Amino acid sequence: MNDNGMELYFAETALNDAILTGENQIFLSSSPMRSDVLRDYVVTLAAPLDITLWDGFVILPNDAKVIFLNVDNRVMSAFSGNVYVINCFNKTNFSYVSELASMWTMLKKHRVVFFSADDTVM
Repeated sequence: MNDNGMELYFAETALNDAILTGENQIFLSSSPMRSDVLRDYVVTLAAPLDITLWDGFVILPNDAKVIFLNVDNRVMSAFSGNVYVINCFNKTNFSYVSELASMWTMLKKHRVVFFSADDTVM
């Protein structure tokens, strides 16, 4: 499976989890373009639902948020939820990325998923 297929898989997994549990889902990507791709996947998958788009978030009817950030964002400390770190290993300081993911998943019920593939296309 290529990285676009994996991104679609994680977008669907996160959306399903947000719908079923009401927990926030956070995507941390290597670039704004990657964040946009992930947001487009989630918006397309959630089209039948009554979703709200607000400032880079997708808000579901159960108030769960799917949040899309990239490593260049500076205001990131106020989030909590399951985290998907996508292609953040080549261009960034991994300890910084790991620290962010640890903050967001501080509660035992949250998890972090790291995924990396060749991101030279974007």
